[in-house]
Amino acid sequence: MIDNVGGGDNHRSCAPDVILGPSEEYTDLWGEKTSIIVQGESIYLFNFSAAQSQHLENALSILPPEYFEAVPRVYRVGDPSGVKTAMIPPTNRRVMGGSHICRGRHRIDPDMLRLFEFISFHPGVFDEITRYTTIFHELGHFIDSKFGVTRSLGDEERALARTYANKVYRNIPAMTVNEKEAIACGFSYFFARAYTFRREGTWRGSRVTPGRDDRYYPEWLHSVINTHFENNTSG
Repeated sequence: MIDNVGGGDNHRSCAPDVILGPSEEYTDLWGEKTSIIVQGESIYLFNFSAAQSQHLENALSILPPEYFEAVPRVYRVGDPSGVKTAMIPPTNRRVMGGSHICRGRHRIDPDMLRLFEFISFHPGVFDEITRYTTIFHELGHFIDSKFGVTRSLGDEERALARTYANKVYRNIPAMTVNEKEAIACGFSYFFARAYTFRREGTWRGSRVTPGRDDRYYPEWLHSVINTHFENNTSG
């Protein structure tokens, strides 16, 4: 799910300055701050348990460098501030994650942008077998935002994406559904199905080609994502 925050040229209105500012000021709002190193870079985590941190590290570590550069460096579990109640148990997990993407992001220095944008997850996500699908979905929104995958869709693909999103999200009436959700789903299945979920997130080493009647990962969507992957990354 995309959540555009802030606006204009002021990146400080885009997200709390949780990295550059004194961390103690944000403990009540964001939870305890920890960090991990993935692909040689610091990833800042708020309100994460050790197990949740490991799942996120598993996902980030297998992204190709080109996609890794597109995703944020800040992640949060739940919402300790109590503002976004959809992210707080025991709320129904219809809202499983949020990609907080800044408006006017093209006018912000890329290095700073990765520190002011963030992804949040409902705590219950990490207890489900589909945890990696959700993680990669939110990462997919950022990959799409940087590379403009949705913007590059042709008329036929755009119509298919719109139909797909409306079907998949038909039971979430409060959610704004558009083609971007379809593309994020495509990235989520492209990467998540290469994981052996029941074996602690072990990387299989190959990606799964969808079947003809695959509702959640149809052939046309696989073609869009796989083509982008092959043309824009080192694999």
